[in-house]
Amino acid sequence: MAVVFPPFTAETAAWSAIRTAGASIVAPTQFSNIVVVQAADAGFQQRARDLGALFFIKAAGLCGSILSGKAS
Repeated sequence: MAVVFPPFTAETAAWSAIRTAGASIVAPTQFSNIVVVQAADAGFQQRARDLGALFFIKAAGLCGSILSGKAS
């Protein structure tokens, strides 16, 4: 899944929040405020929201990994 933080969130801040919330970072995206993650448990989304995440989306297209070479 991709986790979306407020616009202009620094990539380092987004990555730190993801790790603190208990997920693994899968890959960066084309946007510093969106991170592709693998969450280990159902409580991750609430913890991420508590740390500033706005919402969660399917990791595809523009929000897909830049490592896959398939981002639009």
